[in-house]
Amino acid sequence: MINLPSNDASSGFSIPEQIANFDTLVGRLSRLRIPVWVTTTQPRNFEKEEQRRNLMEMRDSLLVHYPRKFGAGVVDFWNGMAEEGGFLAPQFDSGDGIHVNDVGHGIFADRMIEAVFGKAKGVQK
Repeated sequence: MINLPSNDASSGFSIPEQIANFDTLVGRLSRLRIPVWVTTTQPRNFEKEEQRRNLMEMRDSLLVHYPRKFGAGVVDFWNGMAEEGGFLAPQFDSGDGIHVNDVGHGIFADRMIEAVFGKAKGVQK
């Protein structure tokens, strides 16, 4: 699982730079026949709109770029977690505007289990 939710946007990396970094990791894992899942970016309460826009553009880029490409799949960690404008929804905010709380992590865990195992019988959360 590759989860890079918002630090690249915080550091000002462009979308092509971020995708190239993901491609490097996914490509190496793929050559080793290691299944890999990439998670989308996550909403974050950035003050600058350009940083929130970067998160949303990267989310969309990942969803388009990795439809099982190189053996990778994308797990959506954005939808249902964000408010309009790319802000983290308060009910999932741990209190710092960056990290999700236990409820948010539970949602992420459910999404990962579904991505990896599907709706297989007997899968425990």
